[in-house]
Amino acid sequence: MFYGKEGCMPECRDSKQENSIVQHIKIIADIFSETHLRQQFTTSIVEKIKDWTDCQCVGIRILNADGLMPYEAYLGFSQEFWEHENWLSVRSHQCVCLRIVTGLQDPFDQPVLTEGGSLWTNDLQDFGNSIPQELCDRYRGKCFESGFATLAVLAIRHKEKILGLIHLADTRKDMLPKEKVLLLESVAPLIGEVIVRFDSEDALLQEEYFSAKLIEAMADGFSLLDATGVHFLVNSALCKMTGFNREELIGVGPPHPYWPEDDSESIGEKFAEMRQGELGPLKMRFRRKNGELFPVLVSPARLLSLAGEVQFYFATIKDISGLELARRELDGKVTQLSAALAKIKQLEGILPICMYCKKIRDDDQIWHQLEQYISDHSEAWFSHGICPDCAELAHWAMQQKKED
Repeated sequence: MFYGKEGCMPECRDSKQENSIVQHIKIIADIFSETHLRQQFTTSIVEKIKDWTDCQCVGIRILNADGLMPYEAYLGFSQEFWEHENWLSVRSHQCVCLRIVTGLQDPFDQPVLTEGGSLWTNDLQDFGNSIPQELCDRYRGKCFESGFATLAVLAIRHKEKILGLIHLADTRKDMLPKEKVLLLESVAPLIGEVIVRFDSEDALLQEEYFSAKLIEAMADGFSLLDATGVHFLVNSALCKMTGFNREELIGVGPPHPYWPEDDSESIGEKFAEMRQGELGPLKMRFRRKNGELFPVLVSPARLLSLAGEVQFYFATIKDISGLELARRELDGKVTQLSAALAKIKQLEGILPICMYCKKIRDDDQIWHQLEQYISDHSEAWFSHGICPDCAELAHWAMQQKKED
């Protein structure tokens, strides 16, 4: 038995059918509210569809970015069938169920297509026997080989986009009257809506997870405050820096525990300036839990709503104790060097010196002993000794004098 496009799926619905659709929509909505992951939802929907239809095999395929449609959830299909059919590709495989997704319908498919575009037959084997030999390559044939008699494949849509397929199969004939198929076609868009919502939430959760990991991995402290200045989030670096744990900071507003009591007023003024939009880096002191004061550099920013209102403030906090210590040490070195340079007197230019006695003439034309002139014009002092050459010469001179 086949139900094709020719009047087998009337658009009119009686009140009983309408009530059934409403009830099933409520069931789907309840499943959505009770599940947290897309696969949990599709698994529960497959179980419900199996209960509604009493079909032996039910599955939901989801189309991925690579054009593949693996089963995200299924019941009843054999392992051998799953291995053969799980990785159907809309880009490389041929079958009527794939043409439902691509929209490239074959005229020979018409007897088993509903007005809603679903594949539906209660006697698949008879349809298989009617396919001409030259058209067999247009069908994969696995459902025929598996002995299925009842078969339905319905698109899961979100607006105009097809997200996947609902697949029902049974070796018994006449397991899907038109009322059930119409019901499934009516609730399939809601299933698509829920899948899109789960995908959006998953993307948001992944983004939030990445952001949280990034903040937690920061070497500098990080704090997120609500519009009133209450801590909404802090990272481990800030906790380690201040000695306060998350429980002691989250939910706490100004004055914050790490503000020194003596500085609370001035920090509060800077915080007020920040709330007014003055967001330059701020150098201030923080207090560790043990009472130790240390310098920090706070770089604040704001998160605004689409209406331009402040939703959150956030800031990175750098402990600059090491930088301050290095700066003090550098300042000390500079001071020492400046003092040393101040004592140095430099001799420069050409010095007129006697080639015989080595006296040096000053600007007043007065001749001075070499040692005296250098001592007067620098910090150098002289001690006197005798070099080996001069010692030998002096010894020779003394010997000559004795001999004379």
